[in-house]
Amino acid sequence: MRGKEIFVLVTLLLLAAVSADKASGEDKVVVSPLRGNGLLWLSYGPGIINSCKAVVYRENGSNEMRVSEGEPRFAAIKEWLSTNIERRLNLSPTKPCVTEVEVSRSITLYSDPDTSSSHLLLHIPLTSQILAPKSKNVASRTEERLGQLQALFKGKVASTADEQD
Repeated sequence: MRGKEIFVLVTLLLLAAVSADKASGEDKVVVSPLRGNGLLWLSYGPGIINSCKAVVYRENGSNEMRVSEGEPRFAAIKEWLSTNIERRLNLSPTKPCVTEVEVSRSITLYSDPDTSSSHLLLHIPLTSQILAPKSKNVASRTEERLGQLQALFKGKVASTADEQD
Protein backbone atom coordinates (compact mmCIF):
# COMPACT_ATOMS: atom_id res chain seq x y z
CA MET A 1 0.00 0.00 0.00
CA ARG A 2 2.91 2.35 0.52
CA GLY A 3 3.59 2.60 -3.23
CA LYS A 4 -0.05 3.30 -4.00
CA GLU A 5 -0.16 6.19 -1.48
CA ILE A 6 2.95 7.77 -3.02
CA PHE A 7 1.42 7.43 -6.49
CA VAL A 8 -1.80 9.14 -5.35
CA LEU A 9 0.14 11.92 -3.61
CA VAL A 10 2.29 12.60 -6.69
CA THR A 11 -0.78 12.57 -8.93
CA LEU A 12 -2.60 15.07 -6.68
CA LEU A 13 0.43 17.38 -6.62
CA LEU A 14 0.67 17.31 -10.41
CA LEU A 15 -3.04 18.06 -10.77
CA ALA A 16 -2.75 20.95 -8.31
CA ALA A 17 0.21 22.39 -10.22
CA VAL A 18 -1.57 22.11 -13.58
CA SER A 19 -4.78 23.73 -12.32
CA ALA A 20 -2.83 26.53 -10.61
CA ASP A 21 -1.02 27.23 -13.91
CA LYS A 22 -4.33 27.34 -15.81
CA ALA A 23 -5.87 29.69 -13.25
CA SER A 24 -2.96 32.10 -13.41
CA GLY A 25 -3.10 32.05 -17.23
CA GLU A 26 -6.71 33.23 -17.18
CA ASP A 27 -5.73 36.35 -15.21
CA LYS A 28 -3.08 37.49 -17.68
CA VAL A 29 -3.89 40.59 -19.73
CA VAL A 30 -2.62 40.66 -23.28
CA VAL A 31 -1.53 44.14 -24.36
CA SER A 32 -0.37 45.45 -27.70
CA PRO A 33 3.34 46.17 -28.22
CA LEU A 34 2.62 49.91 -28.10
CA ARG A 35 0.59 51.12 -25.17
CA GLY A 36 -0.94 54.56 -25.06
CA ASN A 37 -2.05 56.65 -22.10
CA GLY A 38 -4.48 55.02 -19.75
CA LEU A 39 -4.57 52.40 -17.06
CA LEU A 40 -1.92 50.18 -18.67
CA TRP A 41 0.81 52.83 -18.83
CA LEU A 42 1.97 55.96 -17.04
CA SER A 43 1.52 59.40 -18.57
CA TYR A 44 4.69 61.18 -17.51
CA GLY A 45 5.30 63.48 -20.49
CA PRO A 46 3.50 66.55 -19.10
CA GLY A 47 5.21 66.23 -15.73
CA ILE A 48 8.69 66.12 -17.19
CA ILE A 49 8.08 68.96 -19.65
CA ASN A 50 6.41 71.20 -17.05
CA SER A 51 9.06 70.61 -14.38
CA CYS A 52 12.09 71.34 -16.54
CA LYS A 53 13.98 74.55 -15.79
CA ALA A 54 16.41 74.48 -18.74
CA VAL A 55 16.46 73.01 -22.24
CA VAL A 56 19.56 72.28 -24.31
CA TYR A 57 19.37 71.67 -28.06
CA ARG A 58 22.36 69.92 -29.64
CA GLU A 59 23.30 69.44 -33.27
CA ASN A 60 25.96 66.97 -34.37
CA GLY A 61 27.09 66.49 -30.78
CA SER A 62 28.91 69.83 -30.59
CA ASN A 63 26.77 72.86 -31.43
CA GLU A 64 24.69 73.63 -28.37
CA MET A 65 21.94 76.15 -27.64
CA ARG A 66 20.70 76.62 -24.06
CA VAL A 67 17.53 78.31 -22.85
CA SER A 68 16.66 78.58 -19.17
CA GLU A 69 13.50 79.41 -17.27
CA GLY A 70 12.92 83.14 -17.16
CA GLU A 71 14.01 83.78 -20.74
CA PRO A 72 11.11 84.90 -22.98
CA ARG A 73 11.50 82.03 -25.48
CA PHE A 74 11.49 79.32 -22.77
CA ALA A 75 7.67 79.14 -22.64
CA ALA A 76 7.46 78.83 -26.44
CA ILE A 77 9.99 75.96 -26.41
CA LYS A 78 8.04 74.13 -23.70
CA GLU A 79 4.87 74.61 -25.77
CA TRP A 80 6.67 73.13 -28.81
CA LEU A 81 7.73 70.14 -26.70
CA SER A 82 4.16 69.64 -25.48
CA THR A 83 2.79 69.82 -29.02
CA ASN A 84 5.39 67.70 -30.82
CA ILE A 85 7.00 65.39 -28.25
CA GLU A 86 4.69 64.83 -25.27
CA ARG A 87 2.57 62.09 -26.87
CA ARG A 88 5.72 60.09 -27.73
CA LEU A 89 6.83 60.22 -24.09
CA ASN A 90 3.60 58.52 -23.06
CA LEU A 91 4.10 55.46 -25.27
CA SER A 92 6.03 52.41 -24.24
CA PRO A 93 7.29 50.01 -26.87
CA THR A 94 7.86 46.59 -25.35
CA LYS A 95 10.66 46.00 -27.86
CA PRO A 96 12.72 48.82 -29.33
CA CYS A 97 12.37 48.90 -33.11
CA VAL A 98 15.84 50.39 -33.60
CA THR A 99 18.67 48.89 -31.61
CA GLU A 100 21.40 51.31 -32.62
CA VAL A 101 21.14 54.61 -34.43
CA GLU A 102 23.39 57.64 -34.77
CA VAL A 103 21.53 60.74 -33.67
CA SER A 104 22.80 64.09 -34.88
CA ARG A 105 20.17 66.23 -33.12
CA SER A 106 18.77 65.96 -29.64
CA ILE A 107 17.12 67.95 -26.90
CA THR A 108 17.79 67.53 -23.18
CA LEU A 109 15.58 68.70 -20.33
CA TYR A 110 17.05 69.66 -16.95
CA SER A 111 15.46 70.29 -13.57
CA ASP A 112 17.84 73.18 -12.87
CA PRO A 113 19.40 75.97 -14.97
CA ASP A 114 22.78 74.46 -13.99
CA THR A 115 22.34 71.76 -16.73
CA SER A 116 24.75 69.36 -15.06
CA SER A 117 24.18 65.62 -15.37
CA SER A 118 22.78 65.41 -11.84
CA HIS A 119 19.87 67.62 -12.95
CA LEU A 120 19.07 65.68 -16.13
CA LEU A 121 15.37 64.91 -16.52
CA LEU A 122 15.21 63.46 -20.01
CA HIS A 123 17.31 63.19 -23.17
CA ILE A 124 15.29 63.05 -26.40
CA PRO A 125 16.90 62.05 -29.70
CA LEU A 126 15.20 64.09 -32.42
CA THR A 127 14.71 61.35 -34.98
CA SER A 128 12.04 61.04 -37.63
CA GLN A 129 10.45 58.22 -35.58
CA ILE A 130 9.79 60.77 -32.83
CA LEU A 131 9.08 63.91 -34.87
CA ALA A 132 7.04 62.54 -37.78
CA PRO A 133 6.20 58.85 -37.35
CA LYS A 134 2.95 58.84 -39.36
CA SER A 135 3.59 61.61 -41.86
CA LYS A 136 3.35 60.85 -45.55
CA ASN A 137 6.53 62.81 -46.20
CA VAL A 138 8.63 61.99 -43.16
CA ALA A 139 11.80 63.84 -44.20
CA SER A 140 10.12 67.18 -44.94
CA ARG A 141 7.91 66.97 -41.82
CA THR A 142 10.95 66.21 -39.65
CA GLU A 143 12.89 69.14 -41.14
CA GLU A 144 9.85 71.42 -40.70
CA ARG A 145 9.59 70.60 -37.01
CA LEU A 146 13.35 70.93 -36.51
CA GLY A 147 13.17 74.32 -38.24
CA GLN A 148 10.45 75.41 -35.82
CA LEU A 149 12.56 74.34 -32.86
CA GLN A 150 15.72 76.04 -34.16
CA ALA A 151 13.77 79.25 -34.73
CA LEU A 152 12.50 79.13 -31.15
CA PHE A 153 16.00 78.62 -29.77
CA LYS A 154 17.29 81.52 -31.87
CA GLY A 155 14.52 83.75 -30.51
CA LYS A 156 12.44 83.92 -33.67
CA VAL A 157 8.68 83.46 -33.50
CA ALA A 158 7.48 80.18 -34.99
CA SER A 159 4.08 78.56 -34.89
CA THR A 160 3.92 75.42 -32.79
CA ALA A 161 0.34 74.65 -33.75
CA ASP A 162 0.71 71.37 -35.60
CA GLU A 163 -1.56 68.75 -36.97
CA GLN A 164 -1.45 65.63 -34.84
CA ASP A 165 0.49 62.75 -36.40
